[in-house]
Parts: sequence; C-alpha cells; structure tokens
Amino acid sequence: MNTGKRIRRIRIQRGLYQADLASSVGMSESVLSRIENGSRPVRDRELLEIAKKLEVSADYLLGVSLNPLLSFTVESDIARNVEEMRQDLESGTLYMSLDGEEINDDTKKFILDQIENILSLAKIKEKENTTSDVQG
Repeated sequence: MNTGKRIRRIRIQRGLYQADLASSVGMSESVLSRIENGSRPVRDRELLEIAKKLEVSADYLLGVSLNPLLSFTVESDIARNVEEMRQDLESGTLYMSLDGEEINDDTKKFILDQIENILSLAKIKEKENTTSDVQG
C-alpha cells in the first residue's frame, strides 16, 4: 500500500473529510486528492503536517513502520531488546521457569511476544505523557 492510500485509510478511520484534512494542513482539497490517488507525491512538510493531524507517525504513512504510533527507530529498538532476550534464553544466560520446571519454547515465544507488546505500549504511553506535558 502506498503513502496516499495509507493517508486516505487513516483519514477515513478518523472520520475526516478530505476537505477538512486538506484545510487543516494548509493545502487544497484537489492536492490532497491527488496525493491520496498516488498521482502526486507528498512533500516532506506536507507529510509531517498530515501525520500530526492524523495522530500517526510519518514512518507509518511511508510504510516504514507497522505501528501507526511508533517510529521505525522505536520499533527497531524494541525488536532488538526482544531479540537480545531471546538469545539470552537460548544461551542459558536468562532462565525462565514455572513451578521449578524450565518453560517450553512455545511458552518462551509467547512471553517474548507479550514483552514486545508491553514495550510498544509503554513507548506509546510515554509519548502521550510527553505530549500532554508539553500541551499542559
């Protein structure tokens, strides 16, 4: 999916009309229409304004990040942390057990997936707190 289609999908999810989004980011509705249709590339400044208005990361609109609220860099940091934990589990540096028995590989994967989700949610929460501190 290209950038324009992502913009359109998020705009519709947010309940915004094309004219409203265009106006709020300082462009004409016809320009936004061409961006959404893929017949005109979005400029950097426009992308940042659209991302801000839609409350998503520019990386997400570009297709670089899978999470609309996290940048590619943050996603990469989280993935690296989880991968280090996985390697520690495999090497025996990190040991997980339940009732004194080492947990099986499926349970380890489940736990690591949950840790990844928690780290993502924590980063989103941190971002929300930072934003509300700046606005407040």
